[in-house]
Amino acid sequence: MPLAAQTLRLGVLSYQDRPDLVYRYQPVVQELNQRLQNIEITLTVADYEAIQTGIESHQYDLLIVDPTLYLWIRSRDSLSSVMATVFRSRNGESTSRYGGVVVVRADRATQISFTALDQYRIVTPSTQFWGTYWAQYYELFSRGLPVPSAQQVTSLGTSQATVTAILEGNADVGFLRTGQLERLIDRGVVSSGQLQVLNEQRLANYPYHTSTRLAPEWPVIALSHVDINAVRAITSALLNLSPENSTIATAGISGFVPAVDYLVVEKAMRELRLAPYDFEDQLNIVVIIKTYLIGILALVLVFLLLLIGLFTFKRQSNALAKAVAKEQKLRKEQDRHLQQLGYLFASSPSVVYALNPTTLRAHFVSANCMTLFGISAEEILATSDWWINSIHEADRAKVIAQMQRWRESGYHGSLQHTYCMQTPNGWIWVEDILNGIRNEDHVVMDLVGAHTNVSARKEANGKLELAASVFENAREGIAITDVNGCILEINGAFTRITGYKRNEIIGKNPRILNSGRQPASFYENMWQQILSLGFWEGEIWNRRKDGVIYAQYLTIAAVYDGQRKVSHYISLFSDITQQKENEQQLAHIAYFDALTGLPNRSNLTRRLVSEMQTADGTNQRFALGFLDLDGFKEINDTFGHDMGDLLLVEVAKRMRATANKSATVARFGGDEFVILLQQQDDEIEAERAYQQLLSAIGEPFRINNIDLHVSASIGITFFPQAKEIDADQLIRQADQAMYQAKIKGRNRLCVFNIDQESNLIEQHRLLEEIQLGLERDQFSLFYQPKVNMKTGEVFGYEALIRWLHPVRGCLAPGQFLPYVYQQPLELQLGEWVLRTALEQLHQWRLQGYQQSISINLAGFQLQQPDFTQRLADALVGYPDDVAKGLELEILETSAIEDLAHVSGVINSCKELGIQISLDDFGTGYSTLSHLKELSVDMLKIDHGFVRNMLESEDDLAIVKGVIGFADAFHLKVIAEGVETQAHADMLLALGCELGQGYLISRPIPPHDVLNWYGRWTNQTKPSH
Repeated sequence: MPLAAQTLRLGVLSYQDRPDLVYRYQPVVQELNQRLQNIEITLTVADYEAIQTGIESHQYDLLIVDPTLYLWIRSRDSLSSVMATVFRSRNGESTSRYGGVVVVRADRATQISFTALDQYRIVTPSTQFWGTYWAQYYELFSRGLPVPSAQQVTSLGTSQATVTAILEGNADVGFLRTGQLERLIDRGVVSSGQLQVLNEQRLANYPYHTSTRLAPEWPVIALSHVDINAVRAITSALLNLSPENSTIATAGISGFVPAVDYLVVEKAMRELRLAPYDFEDQLNIVVIIKTYLIGILALVLVFLLLLIGLFTFKRQSNALAKAVAKEQKLRKEQDRHLQQLGYLFASSPSVVYALNPTTLRAHFVSANCMTLFGISAEEILATSDWWINSIHEADRAKVIAQMQRWRESGYHGSLQHTYCMQTPNGWIWVEDILNGIRNEDHVVMDLVGAHTNVSARKEANGKLELAASVFENAREGIAITDVNGCILEINGAFTRITGYKRNEIIGKNPRILNSGRQPASFYENMWQQILSLGFWEGEIWNRRKDGVIYAQYLTIAAVYDGQRKVSHYISLFSDITQQKENEQQLAHIAYFDALTGLPNRSNLTRRLVSEMQTADGTNQRFALGFLDLDGFKEINDTFGHDMGDLLLVEVAKRMRATANKSATVARFGGDEFVILLQQQDDEIEAERAYQQLLSAIGEPFRINNIDLHVSASIGITFFPQAKEIDADQLIRQADQAMYQAKIKGRNRLCVFNIDQESNLIEQHRLLEEIQLGLERDQFSLFYQPKVNMKTGEVFGYEALIRWLHPVRGCLAPGQFLPYVYQQPLELQLGEWVLRTALEQLHQWRLQGYQQSISINLAGFQLQQPDFTQRLADALVGYPDDVAKGLELEILETSAIEDLAHVSGVINSCKELGIQISLDDFGTGYSTLSHLKELSVDMLKIDHGFVRNMLESEDDLAIVKGVIGFADAFHLKVIAEGVETQAHADMLLALGCELGQGYLISRPIPPHDVLNWYGRWTNQTKPSH
């Protein structure tokens, strides 16, 4: 349909004298106005700040601006689109790229280094533009070179003023955009020998001097509010402006090319933190909480045993010490009266022996040796090396060394040591005391020693040391009190937990830790249990020395003496404050959304069930709304998921502030929320409340100095209902109503009605019928020929699915595929199509038929993470020529959705030898700037453009553009929808030789393909 008459305002960014730019661009505007129907374009030339202000106040519809300003505009108007990119020519060479030039006076070229520009005075027409400043700055920055400070750089307004300042010596270095130096030379402002370019990049087929890497030229932008049909018409007119047109030359450009990718400029601006990318990333920190529970009771029992043993062993140790002292006194007497008192040895716990000082052979041992060593005195005396060989090898070297030192001292004093000795019954610990027996000449004639079994004492000391170590190093605090509760001893953990040092707490009562949180009855019950059962354990709140109250898990046990009377109390406790906080946080995590703090899905279901039970009992109605944000994905894609999370937090805050206090606002997942309004007998009042939420969300959100705009769609249902339903069904009703709101245009309410449920039931019935049809082999692939319209050669077929329904007949894809959209059944059908096409290819190859088969891939199937593996599995068992004969058709819109994933899938398919074509090309506008990232083999022009190109200049321009793109990227191009000979003739005239459509053949059943091929090859080819 024709466009409505409209006037569009074109703003051109001023980078030099403003009247001169008006003079140069006005003819271009007049030429466009002559070519456009019902569209008049007016021209305004404005500087950087005026353009920015005009964007905020909606003064412009179309813009020709610097790439940096375009990216700033896109951050404010994310739906704005680039219609075309400026290109320039010089000496027969054209380019749509530009950069920056660094120039110095030729006689100073050897004195000024590009790597040290931070040391010189710099002049430029402007520091706002990419070519005149930021391209040079980024070149230095990206190479790790010093960058100039703001004080070094002076903006002079024009390129001529910049060059003049350098030539006159008022500055050292000049920054220009590419092309300006040549322009000044052509105008005679400067000669080619007066200036020298630093860091010159000698690029093939590039007509200008440049010192930096290149970026896309200035874009022509249509803001998002401009009618899409007007955008198409203007784009077509721009692309059809010939470089030979005098109006183009007047503007100082050579024309316009399809929009190129500005990602290189965006990347540089992000690295340089230039607006709009001057914000800092924010990270949400997720706290991972681990909890544990200690087996307190088991540990207490161990400590009780250890501490009881401690006191018992202490008494035994004292007794042993006294006995040893007595034994030492006795041994001295025995040394003097050894022969006379020999009969006493048998009753001594120590074994007395005598060694030869030279050979260390025993020549005397007391008769009680059998008791200690388990062997007789005769056996000992008969063994020459009994003493030294009975010592454990781990102690032997130490004992020999001690003996040697004693000998060297002249056997001065006594030699006392403890070591392990071997007996027939095992190893024992002995304490050995040796003395030298001297004759009248004071010569040592004998070494007399006494072995005492100290194994029990050694074990007791070990246990005491272990108990003391455990007591002091335990993680739990321990306190020992007397029967009156007076604290006698504490360990280090007690001080660490409570803050009280040993000298501050010994002698005090544990009541000093009382927090006041527990009533007196709590302590009465505690002591009643201790007195009756001997222990108590549980949680208690106490107060540290610094006044901080903390949670403690406490065990108190009574210690009994030999008369079964309580002698002490031992308490063992641990600080469980963090554990209590963790439990509270876990409870919060279980029922509340971590990001927004709203009730989560589990919490919502619990509240909804309770509310439904209340409503059933009181017959009091309530409303349930299911809200989904409109445009949230675009914000995530544009600004990143961190910004999306911040937006969700602000949406949650605004919803809580808008809804009444009795309402439940829950986050259901992603950008979905559920709002439960209690006591809503009046449906109109409920809808008014939900409408207030829509209005609140529709207001802009200011986040990180960026205004974000979203809307919402809400589905509403009410309870109770005539039919009994559960909570999940009620939520699904609201969800279905929400989808109806989105279908009707978004940013609106929709109340659930029973017909929606009936439609859902009907959809489920159809899905079951399709599943049954797949199982019963009711589906077939029909094949539509693809032909070279110039030569008549059939080079392939497109496989198109048909349902041979037993009742409804042969059904086209549009009659059943919409019902399986993004359903698991869609993947099953896609798998069936793939395997059926491969088998058909294989059969044709066996018959000598070499044409290819193309199949359409659903976006849902393409996005599956295992798609490539499933494709490879399907090819197993087939010869290589089958894979080479397979072509996958990917919808352009599917490729745009996840460019990185689709690009990876395409590369994997190419490795398998499979051909790729981009289907319905031209319907996804943004693909023009990303086509080079997709390694496709063929573009398929959408049948809508082909069918209408004979009547619509816009559609014809798009067809021409696609053919031109295919030629530029060295791709094949095929037209769908070739229905008449006139279509074929036009396509051939435009350079498109490949086509398919009803002019050639309708889709053919598989059994008739070869018959059709025979007829086709024998008939006259389409004229051309």
